[in-house]
Amino acid sequence: MTQTHLRCAAAAGALIFASQANAQTGNSNSSPTEAATAFDTSAGPGFLLPGIQLNADVQGGKTVQLTLDHRSDLTSDNRGEIQLGATFTAPFDKDENRGDLFTRGRVPSGFAAEGSFTVSLGLGSSDERQSGNEGRHDVNSGGSGSTTDQPGQWLPTRYLILHGTVGINVDNFKFRDATTFDPDHRWRTGVSGSAAIGYMPNGRTFFAIGASYGRTYEAPAKRILCQAAAPTPFECVQDVFAPPTRSNAASIYGLVRHVRPFGPRVPIAAELRVTYDISNRLVTVETPLYVFLDSDHHYRGGVRVAWDSDHRGVGVGVFIGVPFNLFGL
Repeated sequence: MTQTHLRCAAAAGALIFASQANAQTGNSNSSPTEAATAFDTSAGPGFLLPGIQLNADVQGGKTVQLTLDHRSDLTSDNRGEIQLGATFTAPFDKDENRGDLFTRGRVPSGFAAEGSFTVSLGLGSSDERQSGNEGRHDVNSGGSGSTTDQPGQWLPTRYLILHGTVGINVDNFKFRDATTFDPDHRWRTGVSGSAAIGYMPNGRTFFAIGASYGRTYEAPAKRILCQAAAPTPFECVQDVFAPPTRSNAASIYGLVRHVRPFGPRVPIAAELRVTYDISNRLVTVETPLYVFLDSDHHYRGGVRVAWDSDHRGVGVGVFIGVPFNLFGL
């Protein structure tokens, strides 16, 4: 795409945003330029196109990431919400100090894209809506997570949540022929997908079941080989001498989360997750106990207990930094 096309696309987006801003404010005196440049960044970094939040970042100095996010209400009384998202990642080139998501020829090696959707549907009755805060909970209190950008917003106690993702990963694997030592390469595309459904019967408990599938490719380990009929001086090469191998992974899981299971005087949150790895026929049981609070009184770490059917042993560890989300999928 040329610079002229990019400028035209940017101008068109600015005019669309301006027309919607004028329509919402009802101010006919506002110029299109002023309305188009008055981006609302209250929801986070980046800028807002009509109904879409865009964010760009460099993750760990290794990959670039572009995220598009759209949220809208399903009903007029804000008892349901749908969130659509798309994330694109590519390697970060430290020599050029940039990452290219798309190139003129094809997508770069290591490019990945994922789309997701989350539907949250409140199941409270009309009587609950008219009774004020009774039967509701604050999604930001006690570290119970949040599905809204407005802290302290009261939501219906009972919620049904649907979540799904689908993604692809494109990579170029380089290797040598084990006989001739000639360089070669293979383009491979991996796919992934997941689906889950969750139910919150009250403001403290959440149940969910889900499944995931992934097809990935991995390069073999490097080896040192020497040509049998190599002329003097004798030379050996360390490199990858085989194409990538394919692996499939499929799993199902069930989980339950509970805030303060031992009463209000014991400020902890707990999760029990049971996962069955269909590909490896492996059962894993994990129980994180969130006991550490941050400055905003949200759970940010604790103790994790895990068991799997392969090692048949119980492991215990301490983690910090992972936030607790009551109804996150």
